[in-house]
Amino acid sequence: MAFERIKNRETHRLGFGLEIEERACEWLRLQSSWMLIARNFRSRGGEVDLIFEQLRPVTLPGGGLQNRIELVFVEVRAREIGGMVSGFESVGPAKQRHLALAARAFLSRYRGRAQAVRFDVVDWDGFQFRRMENAFSIPE
Repeated sequence: MAFERIKNRETHRLGFGLEIEERACEWLRLQSSWMLIARNFRSRGGEVDLIFEQLRPVTLPGGGLQNRIELVFVEVRAREIGGMVSGFESVGPAKQRHLALAARAFLSRYRGRAQAVRFDVVDWDGFQFRRMENAFSIPE
């Protein structure tokens, strides 16, 4: 009986996580210039929830604007209301290493046009989504 409760709780947690990832994906798509490239990309070292290409204007040295495509690896986190740490804070050094390993595996096969790479974290706090752009970086 106890095993069934644990199994049901785990199934519920995984289902909830997938639902939040889906909602986060739609939330990002509603913002301009986000194009989904991959979901739940897995490699030997880790997994990335969402991978997007984002078209962004960049200011040139002479003052003009030019569009640049950025490849964005997105980690989606959902925390309980009143939790001890935010979704942003829950992506610690170990999780960052796993995300970086998966990102490197993805990049080894990527044939897109992105000119830059970044890691964002999207947090669901029970009421709304928030996004931390450039949440962390990895050494070259």
